[in-house]
Amino acid sequence: MLSTMERMGYAVHSSDMSHNPLRTTDADVIAAMGAAGIKNPQGRAILQMDLTQRRADVEDALAEAKFIVRDEARKNRWPALQPKAIADIAREALRHYTAPACPKCFGRGMIYAENRSVVPCQACDATGKRPPIGRWEREIRAVLAAMERLRENALAGVNRQLCRPAFA
Repeated sequence: MLSTMERMGYAVHSSDMSHNPLRTTDADVIAAMGAAGIKNPQGRAILQMDLTQRRADVEDALAEAKFIVRDEARKNRWPALQPKAIADIAREALRHYTAPACPKCFGRGMIYAENRSVVPCQACDATGKRPPIGRWEREIRAVLAAMERLRENALAGVNRQLCRPAFA
């Protein structure tokens, strides 16, 4: 059985949107994505961007990421952010979200030295994830965590609509 993400990926790129009451079709999956997006538009935008990587979907996810930054700023009581700062944080968080691998170790967490020894990557503290650096590090980390949470909530909503287990 395909995971929900795989099923959504097939449905998004499908040319057959016919309906069959005896089985789940691509049209049913698209409808479930839409219904889940009503309650969680930010998570839906992130899921859509994950699935298609189309320019319009990336721009939609960036617009929703700005709302996420505002929500996190309010929740964490950050000092008032200017619109440019909100846009910068959203853009950088989305960049980290779409390309999380550390450029030094290529996401492995380890660096293979010339003398065939293996050492933990110092750039990412052996996590394999590119660390946010710069002025907005704390904010970017909080927004990334919120993006993951919202994405999982939207995915759980799709699963509910399709009568699948919550994390299928």
